[in-house]
Amino acid sequence: MKIGLIGPANIKRVCDAVDIGEEEYYSIVRAIAEKVAKAEHEILIIPAKRSGVEFFAEVYRDEDGPKIIGIMPETDDEKSLLNKQACDEIINCSSACEMNLTMLKNCDMIICIGYGPESIAIICSTKVVQFEKVYVIKELISKKLPDELETCLRINYVKADDVKGLLK
Repeated sequence: MKIGLIGPANIKRVCDAVDIGEEEYYSIVRAIAEKVAKAEHEILIIPAKRSGVEFFAEVYRDEDGPKIIGIMPETDDEKSLLNKQACDEIINCSSACEMNLTMLKNCDMIICIGYGPESIAIICSTKVVQFEKVYVIKELISKKLPDELETCLRINYVKADDVKGLLK
């Protein structure tokens, strides 16, 4: 199974909104990354520098996760924000806008480790491709999405401790 991982670029902003310390955020993300690595699933990421996703990928690699697949645009102006070295393999796409659909077309499940503009955009893009397996970690968000979005998206809010059960 290939797991798409999405999350915030600005971890401090998420921690302030959720009212947790950064150490707690990193602890929760570390535990999830360890579970995914031990389940031997590949991950797909948009490897933004200094992001929650980049931290997840580092832990995943340290725990001998099998493969990190990065999604990157071919244009040079976008690449400076991304960490190509965090990935074992790269899927190129024509633009930053195309990265969302590229992720959804290449993974079986999405795990969201906190809201940020890009993670919300990817979650909303699931409507376009009829993607059903979106899991948002409750401890890492301040609240659920508004009802206007909830009614047309298939989102599952789960506790971090429940992730292991999703990986079978």
